[in-house]
Order: sequence, then structure tokens, then C-alpha cells
Amino acid sequence: MPSLRSELPFKSPQGNHYICARNKRQVLACHPLLYHMAELGAQGVDLAAWIDQLPAGQARIAENAVFPRSEVDYYYRKYLFLKGHGYFKPLEAAEQFTCELDPQSVRHALANVRQVVFEVTDACNLRCAYCGYGKFYRDYDRRTDKMLDVKVAKRLLTFLADQWNSGLNTSIDSPIAIGFYGGEPLLNFSLIRDIVAYTKELNVPRHPFIFTMTTNALLLAKHMDFLYENRFALLISLDGHRHNNAYRVFPNGRSSHGQVVRNVRALREKYPDYFKKYVNFNAVFHNRSSLKEVHDYFESEFGKTPMIGELNTAGIDPSLHDAFLETYASMAEDFEKTGAPQTLIEDLFIDLPALGSLSKFIHSYTDGSFSDYAELMAAKGRSKRYPSGTCFPFERKIFLTVNHKLLPCERIGHQYAVGHATADRVWIDPEGIAKNYSTRFSRLAELCQHCAAADNCGKCMFYIEWHSGKPRCGSFMSYDQRRSRFSSHLGELEKDAGIYARIVKEVVIK
Repeated sequence: MPSLRSELPFKSPQGNHYICARNKRQVLACHPLLYHMAELGAQGVDLAAWIDQLPAGQARIAENAVFPRSEVDYYYRKYLFLKGHGYFKPLEAAEQFTCELDPQSVRHALANVRQVVFEVTDACNLRCAYCGYGKFYRDYDRRTDKMLDVKVAKRLLTFLADQWNSGLNTSIDSPIAIGFYGGEPLLNFSLIRDIVAYTKELNVPRHPFIFTMTTNALLLAKHMDFLYENRFALLISLDGHRHNNAYRVFPNGRSSHGQVVRNVRALREKYPDYFKKYVNFNAVFHNRSSLKEVHDYFESEFGKTPMIGELNTAGIDPSLHDAFLETYASMAEDFEKTGAPQTLIEDLFIDLPALGSLSKFIHSYTDGSFSDYAELMAAKGRSKRYPSGTCFPFERKIFLTVNHKLLPCERIGHQYAVGHATADRVWIDPEGIAKNYSTRFSRLAELCQHCAAADNCGKCMFYIEWHSGKPRCGSFMSYDQRRSRFSSHLGELEKDAGIYARIVKEVVIK
């Protein structure tokens, strides 16, 4: 594998100089001379020869600035000091990446999985135009209005209880979330009721259980007492006011907005404290949305700030690509176009388009401060990572589909199943999973080794397209693009130092 440049010199829009030492996971504020030397070193210039050629008095060098030769020599010694301690060392792709997934690590992740999600049914009482199981997508199993077999769901929980009670479990006292997903999960309410009761009977003394559900709220009035009694954390799908919500329709094309809002209001009226603490909203952003409209609607109607997300761009049917693009809309473009007011920025902080990238930057490169050079040199870079930003299998959750497939996440295509279950048995093969992931990682490494963002990637490999057997990643970044991204991040932090503390406090990078 080739070498990648470790040092990444960049300037903020305000003109301040920085060097990101990617192999150390550190960003150093630096003098313009040190910055200039890092740039020359990255270009392969022999710095010793360059120094020798400078005049003895004053030298006109970096950015056409004039510096005394003594100051140049001083920062050259600093440069050599840093280089002697591993800074500016080329990133060897082979040293950065590991492609071998250990089966025992898969077993450990399974024994510590903290969320179980059931696809309760693939039936739905709505026909949302952009549905992830609708016309635009092709990476899911055929929908047949099927209900999940409760015996299979119980068998999975019994299997997982054995894992949670095993010696591999090291996450004592952490809650385990039991989630219900669809389709519309409340169409199979009997399964939800039975699974809640069964979960409460499980002997898993080291972990409390909590319950979650994503629902369109059309059956909310009928089942709200049960949801309240079991303190379900509800995520209600609603895109905003009637026009924002225009894609969420009944099979006959009629708007669902009025009925959903009436049901939500009824829940709020009957259980106001529960509504305040346990109920949130998810709004899909599309070409009939604007961040301000969506934010203002939920604030005025329910006193809530919704989660807002764009349409999934993976698994699109090529024949409907143009139609999909007509429906899709970019939150970042809307944010730039509207010049969002401060109240919206404050309320939508976690969902702001640029925040995800800035948060990853902060957590990855600015997670420490150093009082002196000795402390700085003692800091070590992070260990090897897998190509792409794919979650470790079972690191976060396990998802059981209505067809009894097991996946590491409900957001990826059903063709990527890592096991399956029946009423009698659960099949999960850690060796097979490790081998499959290792093969994918090895193939991806051929692309990632050329990407300037590979050391801090957040792209799931199951969202990467393949053409003629080769990966094509929309998040691939050149060296200059990465410098520009880092410049933007530091610019934001320089303008508002408080954003750093707020991200560290409020944003969790998973």
C-alpha cells in the first residue's frame, strides 16, 4: 500500500496557521514559519538544503513575510524536534488499516449488544412517496403485509439473554433498548404486547430494559394507555405542517396529517408529563420542506424540536434516479439559502448539516490539551482502524426482520443479513461474519488507501456503490479537499469558541 501524507498544514479563514498531524490525532496551532516548513516537507523539499540557501540576515519566505535568519533556525529546530518524535511521518496505509476482523470480537460485541429492534410487520397503513421500502428503493425484501412471528422474536430474546448473562458481557448495568419498527408496528400490537411481557420475565439481572417505537401515530389513540404504562420512548414520524407532510398519505392518496395531529394532541392532553419526557418527532427533509418551516411548526404546535434527516441515497433503483432527485432536498443547501436565525441554530444544533463533520473533527483531533512539549510527545495516536466508517457488527444493535433475517442495523439493505432465526434456533456464525467483513474491508482498502479522509471516515461500507467490481465512494476526499474542510472547521471554532464545549457535551460520536 502507498504512503499518505501525515502532515496536513492549513489556515483558517481568519488567517491563523495550523498543522494536523494525522498519525498523532492532533491539531497544532503554529507559527507561520513552522507551517511553511511543514508544507515544504510535505512537498518533498530537502529542508536542510533549503535552510542553507537562505541569506544570513533576513529571509523573505513564507507568504512573502520577512523573518530574521535566527528565527528561521529556531523554528527549524522545532520542526526537527517534532519530526524526531514521529510528527510529519508518512502515513503507511498498511499501518493505518487492518482488514482482519476477529471472530472473538464479534462474539464479544454480540454479548454486549445494547439494542434489539424488531421489524414487527412490513404492513403499513400509509403509502409515503419516499418510503425506504417504497418505489425508489430496491435493496429490501418484497413487502407482503407479513407479521413477525412472536415465537421467533421470543427465541431471539432467549438467545440474547444467554449472551447478556455470559462471561463475555462487560457492560454491566447499562440499559438494553427493545425497539419496535415497521411498516407500522402498531398494526401488530399483539406481538408488541407479548414481547413486552416476555422481556419483563427474562432473567437478565445485570441490565434493565427500556422500550422504544417508531410510529406514524395513526393508531396512537387506540394504544396510548399501554404505551404510557410501559414508558415507551416514542419517535413519531411527521414531516411538519400539512404541505411539509404532503408525501405521507393514505393508500387512496388522502393526507394523513389531520388524523396524526389529532392523535398526538390527544396523547399530550391525557398524559402531559409523559408526552414531555418520552415523545419526540422525526421529520424527513425533502423538496417540500424548509428547516425554518419544520422547526417553527413543531415549536408552535407541540413545544418540541424534531429530529430532521434527509432521504437515504443508498439502494436507489437506477430507473427512478431522476424522480428520486426531484424529491430529494439538501439540508445544507437550505440552511445556506435561508440564512437561519439564531433561535433555529440553537434549537436544531445537533441536526445542523455541518455539525456531524465538525463533531467528528473535534472528537478525533482536538480531544486533549497539553501543558508542555513532554506531555505532547507522550500522547499517542489511535490504533488501526477498519477501512470505511462501518459500525462493528452488533456494536450498536441487532435487527430482526419480518422474514427472520438478522442484520446489524435497520438502515442497510436486507441482502446484507448476518444470520437468521426460527422459533427453535438462532443462527449467527461469528467466523463467517468475520470472514465476510474482512473480505469487504480488503476490497475497500484499495480505494481507502488513496483517500485523504480515510483516517476519520464515517461512511458505512453498505452505502458504497460498486461498479465493475470496484467501489465508488461519494465521500472520497482529495488532500486539498481535506485541507479545505479542516480550514472550515477551525474557522467555525475561532468564530464561536462556545461551540466546542457544546459539541463535547451534547454530541455523541458513535
